[in-house]
Amino acid sequence: MPAVCVVMAALTTVAVGVVGGWRGRTRAAALCNGVWAGLVSGAVMVSGMVTILLSNLDLLGARADYRRELVASGMTDMATYLAADAVAASITHMIINLGLGLGGAAVGWIIISALQQHFARIAGSRRSAATMSYAGAVCGVRGAQRAGS
Repeated sequence: MPAVCVVMAALTTVAVGVVGGWRGRTRAAALCNGVWAGLVSGAVMVSGMVTILLSNLDLLGARADYRRELVASGMTDMATYLAADAVAASITHMIINLGLGLGGAAVGWIIISALQQHFARIAGSRRSAATMSYAGAVCGVRGAQRAGS
């Protein structure tokens, strides 16, 4: 179940970045949306982690693997060790989520840029065909549209 939550959180952060980049239509808007998507996702994760840590402090302190890590760390008590572990994990996850949000924004910006170029190319070819057709009608030249295409 935790793996599903991790995947869903990552996909949601990337998706929000993609949509933000898509809707922003500029690099600055895509960047801003990606940063906020990552920071909000990271903040939600951090608040959830702190809540779980504080509500299960005794349970986590009783685990053998955490006791071994406490001894190896050289810290004096389990609460300090768990707090330091939570802070380190929070900072790491904030950086990861920021990267996911920015990655999603980059994907959204790339998609919208490609679509804008595609539609501009289509509009340009229609414009040039219409211009050639008009020029042919004005000048009395038959097949001007084919000649210009």
